[in-house]
Amino acid sequence: MIAILKNKIFFIAGGIVLLGFIVFLGMGSKKETPYVFTNVQRGTLVERVFASGEVKSSEELFLSFVAGGKVKSVTVNVGDHVEEEQELARLDTTSLEAQVRQTSSALASAQANLNKAIAGPSKEEIAVAQSAVDSVQTALSNAQKSADDALVKTYSDAVDILQNVRLKSDAANQAMNNFYDLVCDYKCFKKFSVFIVSDAARLKAEDQKIISDSALNDIKTAINFITHASTQEQIDTAIADVKTSLESIRLACSYTYDALQTDADKTTVKTAWTDLNTVIAQINSQEQLIISTKNTNYASITSAQAQLATAKAELDLKTAPARDVDLAALRAQVSQAQANLDSAKYNLDNAILVAPAQGVITKANIKKGETVVAGSVGISMLTDAPFAVEADVPEADIAKISIGDPLKITLDALPVVNLSGKVFSIDPGPKIIGGVVTYRIKASIDNAEQRVRAGMTANLDIETARIDNVLFVPQRAVIEKDAKSQVRVLVGGQIKNIEVKTGIRSSEGTIEIKSGLEESQEIINYIKQK
Repeated sequence: MIAILKNKIFFIAGGIVLLGFIVFLGMGSKKETPYVFTNVQRGTLVERVFASGEVKSSEELFLSFVAGGKVKSVTVNVGDHVEEEQELARLDTTSLEAQVRQTSSALASAQANLNKAIAGPSKEEIAVAQSAVDSVQTALSNAQKSADDALVKTYSDAVDILQNVRLKSDAANQAMNNFYDLVCDYKCFKKFSVFIVSDAARLKAEDQKIISDSALNDIKTAINFITHASTQEQIDTAIADVKTSLESIRLACSYTYDALQTDADKTTVKTAWTDLNTVIAQINSQEQLIISTKNTNYASITSAQAQLATAKAELDLKTAPARDVDLAALRAQVSQAQANLDSAKYNLDNAILVAPAQGVITKANIKKGETVVAGSVGISMLTDAPFAVEADVPEADIAKISIGDPLKITLDALPVVNLSGKVFSIDPGPKIIGGVVTYRIKASIDNAEQRVRAGMTANLDIETARIDNVLFVPQRAVIEKDAKSQVRVLVGGQIKNIEVKTGIRSSEGTIEIKSGLEESQEIINYIKQK
């Protein structure tokens, strides 16, 4: 008994170990996703350029216009003391100011369009669209009623004409029977009282009279069942049948007229024949009127239906929420308009010469009305600050830097001292340093203390651009493919590439997304290497 119990324990323990091993294999075999995801964020991006330079003793500054043009004003003289950012001279900026106003207006318009799309239509706009639908719906109902009424009247008149057809066709038959013999059931001419022009004419008339009598019976049969309550299809059928039968009776009148010899006899048949032609013309005219009325009704109703469909589509468009793709396009227009405005302001600023720091004017080489070329020295000055910083910036970064850009300065010799300043000079000519094309920039030191010395190594953190409330993603999430910037998303387990328009890159490793993505949208940051 003890052995059996031991065996049971052994098997149970073995089963537990085997189950644990299977679970371990299952956990180990779970495939780890190779994708690292991130979400599109909205915030402020700051573009920076980093450079190393040297502290220099204050020296004479040579100021020049970035762009050429006609001098509009010079507001300083030699010996004047000027403040930082004080205007010294200005080119003719009429067209540049107009461009700023124009691009500013374009930005406001683009932003208004975006805001309108986000807000959706107003209650008044929706009410107007709904009113248009109701109005067109009423017009359609009226058109349908008018069409029905017109067609009912047309068919009602057709019934009256059919009733007249029966009377006229019966009268025509009675007129012919005056010359046909009752003995042969009015199918042969009377022998002694009727004069016939020839046997051939008599036989032709008698043969058609037989057909005419049958046609008269067909007319009576068709019309006896037609009333104003009959369907339109029944009336259409009766009209078609009656027209065929009327033609047979008309031919019988014609042949009988030709067979008769005396004018008096001919006149009797001619009168009936004329009445018959009149009613035939009436039935043909009414049939055409029915067709015309149907065509007119179809055209008016179709037109009203199309107008209703258009009005409903407009209402649906008003009440539908804005699509993400539409908002993305509008946001891109806002970004483009902002870029155009920034460019216009930049051009305007470059047409105005300002003092980069406090100092004294030493030379004024330009006069009002003169035309200057870009880069030529216009005004010289000595700054009040004892020191400045000079640095050589690689050509890859120099285009990002503008006069007036703020910067932070740290010194290797004084690592705990934080200084600040602004770029006040950018050399137009390049320098080759170690095979690299560079451009010399100069920046002020606004809060230099006594321990600062010329020759100290300076580290510059230059803020070249700052934009608020923009979308951005990690730079590594943006790939270049087919000469286009793209990001990757995962759709149904498959990678899908989305084209995007990018902007500035921040020093924190993020990049602006101007169009193509939405805030909080999940994208692939990078794919893990196996």
